[in-house]
Amino acid sequence: MENRYCKNCQERTKHREKLDATQSGYQVCNECNSMNYDSNWKLVRLQDGLTKYSSKIIWMEWDENGKAVQTHEEPKKGYSLIMDPLIYGPGSYHWQTTTITDISENSDEVIKFKTMNSNYELWRI
Repeated sequence: MENRYCKNCQERTKHREKLDATQSGYQVCNECNSMNYDSNWKLVRLQDGLTKYSSKIIWMEWDENGKAVQTHEEPKKGYSLIMDPLIYGPGSYHWQTTTITDISENSDEVIKFKTMNSNYELWRI
């Protein structure tokens, strides 16, 4: 078994397979017993160190009324980051930021950006 990050306890811990988890591609955390899956992204909120892990991300564009308009693969001012869209079914996600107000770095390794409320670093892991 590989070391992975747990979505619930956020610890890097050994995971074990469980029949219902294995059938859906998930693994179970040995620390908190939450079902997890591989993470490709690590989001860090700089103010308090809050860290979230995700296998998939999208950037959501909003209209002037706050309705979702379109998803994108690249960040842009006015978009929000959505981590693990549809993880629990239609309309669900693991984490969403407020809209982006500034992008200070966008490289293959990290995207550093500010939102209406926070400063973030999004790392590819």
